[in-house]
Formats: sequence, C-alpha cells, structure tokens
Amino acid sequence: MEQYSTKQRRLLLNFLSKNADIQFSVDDISEKLSEKKISKSAVYRNINKMADEGIVERFIVEGSKKLLYQYIGDDECLAHLHLKCGICGTITHADFNITGDITKAASCAGFTLDRRRTMLFGVCSSCGDEKKTERSGKHI
Repeated sequence: MEQYSTKQRRLLLNFLSKNADIQFSVDDISEKLSEKKISKSAVYRNINKMADEGIVERFIVEGSKKLLYQYIGDDECLAHLHLKCGICGTITHADFNITGDITKAASCAGFTLDRRRTMLFGVCSSCGDEKKTERSGKHI
C-alpha cells in the first residue's frame, strides 16, 4: 500500500530523522514543531503510523505508561545496537565492533538479537565524569 505523504508527515519525519539519537514524547515533538503549526493530534496520528511501519520505535519509560519515540528508519541505525544513558537519556550508536561482538556472543548462546529493539543501559562519559567530580568533591 502506497503511503500518503502530507506536509505534516514530511515535517515530522524530517525532524525525527535529524534527531535520530534522541527519544521524544509526543508533547516534546509538539513543542519542538509548534512554530510549524503541527497539531498534537496530527503528531499522535502520524507517529503511531510511523511506529506501525517500523520508521520509529516506541519505548515505554520504565515505571510509567509514558511513551517515547525514536527514529530508526535508516539502515545505519538498524545496523548497530544502542547505548542509553540512565542519567541524561542520551542515546549513542554502539561501535560496529561492539555490536558484532555482542551479536556473536548472543549467537553462541543460540540467541538472535533484534537490533532494532536492543538497548543497552548505563552511564555516558559526560555523566560519568560529573559523577566522579561529585564524589571527589572537586568542582570544575
């Protein structure tokens, strides 16, 4: 079935693809695109269609019912795993060697990873550096 492309859909897709390393709530997206005159209902309608089509991924915020969305529509994003900082929420694409090693380890255990849905959680270097500074009592 051919996808109907509206101006709102194109603006939303453009915004998400330019911010592919960030997860957004519908409220976040509506706020960021408010000057483009995209209604919240249009964001909901289009983002849900895009999720159903596999262009964006839905994530549930741990311990809540809040949904976040992230663009995954290109092959580069699908080719590797994602690392998410539990402090600032930044999502980083894992190096291809790391992705290969983890995929190989899973395969040795008789398991096939779904790279689109695989997220590793931890602390990014920026937040880790801040934590180290806080623990040592030093302020920069």
